[in-house]
Amino acid sequence: MTASEDILELMSLKARYFRTLDTKQWDDFRSLFADNLQFFVDEQSHESVRQLLQTSPADSPSSVISPAGSYRTPTIVGADEFVEYISRSLASAITVHQGHTPEIVVSCDGTATGIWAMYDWVEDVHRGLSLKGWGHYHEEYELDIDGRWQIKRMELTRLRVDMTSPDRGLSTPVAPWTRSTAAR
Repeated sequence: MTASEDILELMSLKARYFRTLDTKQWDDFRSLFADNLQFFVDEQSHESVRQLLQTSPADSPSSVISPAGSYRTPTIVGADEFVEYISRSLASAITVHQGHTPEIVVSCDGTATGIWAMYDWVEDVHRGLSLKGWGHYHEEYELDIDGRWQIKRMELTRLRVDMTSPDRGLSTPVAPWTRSTAAR
């Protein structure tokens, strides 16, 4: 592949990340990561999300090394552990994730780096909580043995987090995975 083709593949990988996360397609979501994935999150993000999800350090997966990433110590190690934690944490939430303005650099050794501006909205009407966040994903990618790009390392940093009240308007948000296939 050329560097341009690799960049398009990496953009597609990140698009699948957002789509499969928001639609809770956990098997497809898992396929996006290298087995030895390292996930880092800054202290503000970690605390805001922990409050939203009403989790305690005891609720964290066994692979959590520190209560908040220090960028020297991953918050979660392992793709299976990451997906299990995210799927459990967001089980009753509706999420919207968007990535913008990617800065991608491809190396000739089958690795790449990327920085994505991000926006996320996480709402759980059952828990009466909601957050909107803006920040960046800083990522490293590698080619797997089949020549597919996978996410090897993710750092989530936030510039702003707004804790808000869930939508209590006339319409109830409907998650796409709860709609019948006949309605599509």
